[in-house]
Amino acid sequence: MSDELTQLGRRLEHLSAEALQEKLRNSGIIERVRAIAALARIYGHDAAVTDTLLQAIRDPINKSARAMGTISVAHIGIACLLRFGTVQGQQQIKRLIESWEEPDRSDLVWFIQSQKLTLPD
Repeated sequence: MSDELTQLGRRLEHLSAEALQEKLRNSGIIERVRAIAALARIYGHDAAVTDTLLQAIRDPINKSARAMGTISVAHIGIACLLRFGTVQGQQQIKRLIESWEEPDRSDLVWFIQSQKLTLPD
């Protein structure tokens, strides 16, 4: 899916960061996944957008909204930030992953590894 992570938000790439953030707050599961992917890919270098993405990932709604099987909107958000974000963002992700409750953390780690992404050190 690593290549799929790149494709996820393509349909929304014409939108501004603000419009994507609005979709992330007020859309259904699929549109939230697309918005989070587009934000990470296009604006992942922006510290303010990274903070917004991290807030969305922490949001219980996105942690519990299953996009496919055991994979949540938040899982996909973390994978996208790992793929497209900054080193500073990855350190924040590391702390976030460490705070994740089981069994969801195991599902998250499996998903990240299945996408051929590396967990932050």
